[in-house]
Amino acid sequence: MTRDKLRRLHQRAHPMNFTDWLPADGKDVLTGKHILIVAWQQTQTLNQALRSFGASPTIVNNHEKSIPWITQQATGQQTDLTFLMSEGLSHAVLVTLTKEQINSRPDIRLVYHQSPADIVNQAYQYFKDLERQQIT
Repeated sequence: MTRDKLRRLHQRAHPMNFTDWLPADGKDVLTGKHILIVAWQQTQTLNQALRSFGASPTIVNNHEKSIPWITQQATGQQTDLTFLMSEGLSHAVLVTLTKEQINSRPDIRLVYHQSPADIVNQAYQYFKDLERQQIT
């Protein structure tokens, strides 16, 4: 077995612990939330982290799914929050989802060079703020 394959098997046997990424109510806040992530790079850690907090992430790139599909998902009622990862995001996606539309919708976020922990924290903050608004 190659060294790289052994390393990957070892990593799977010892999953990361994401509990220290968010406050104690992180799982309560994110459970059941549908989060769309449009990115071209590997997002395995982000996927695992969001799932560990009970969220349902859908991670796609615009080479796997059509731009109309991505736009419909990002603006539709089925998705609670969308992250557009700027690294590798096609120009066509930004033309279709204009910056004005992105800026006018707090549920669509264009993010630049963010770590998985940062994105999980942004999702938590977004949904926590929504909870606070509903209480007041």
